[in-house]
Amino acid sequence: MKTILPALLLSCVFLTAGCPEKAAPKEASTPPPAPMGEAKPAAEPAAPAPAAARAAPTTPEEALLAAREATKTFGGELKKALFKALGEGGPTAAIPVCNEQAPALAEKLSAEQKVLIRRVTERRRNAANAPDAWEQKVLEAFARPIPQSGKVEVQEHWEVVEEGGKKQLRYARSILVGEGCLKCHGKEIAPEVKTELAKLYPADAAIGYAAGELRGIFSATVDLP
Repeated sequence: MKTILPALLLSCVFLTAGCPEKAAPKEASTPPPAPMGEAKPAAEPAAPAPAAARAAPTTPEEALLAAREATKTFGGELKKALFKALGEGGPTAAIPVCNEQAPALAEKLSAEQKVLIRRVTERRRNAANAPDAWEQKVLEAFARPIPQSGKVEVQEHWEVVEEGGKKQLRYARSILVGEGCLKCHGKEIAPEVKTELAKLYPADAAIGYAAGELRGIFSATVDLP
């Protein structure tokens, strides 16, 4: 059993319905599903091969490593781009990062690392970030009140599923609201930021958050032979 990555990910943003998947029969080589909603330290994955040299995963263990690495890379690069924009031009400069750069980065990494990467949330700005049935189940399991201590931890969950005779490893890691995220997702947003958000997201539901709340998940899907 494995859950929870050790460090709080300060990602501000990260953010089509499907049928529920059935869990695949257990195999000796299949990592056990990570129980959802628990808080146990997760071991750091071994460093995978560089993306350019990586072959498609052939085992659940390889798929799990690829999913972890892909979401970690995506989150890290997106956070770097957001903080750079915030530092150079403030919250209004960060909005295009989420609107334009994030989808392009997800597409690029998905192709390079042979992992389909998504950002998913229930309270979304972009309709493309709506959860499918499996992701909705994980979002509900990850959602929980902020503890009185104020300390929150990133959660992860994975399992091998089978749909239409095709096996996939599904992986999710929680995205938590950091202090910097509140400039665009908090309860008090500057008027100029509201104006820019309304231009791109007239049906925006991704506001009113407090630091430490669940913003959504990084979702990764890896096809298995």
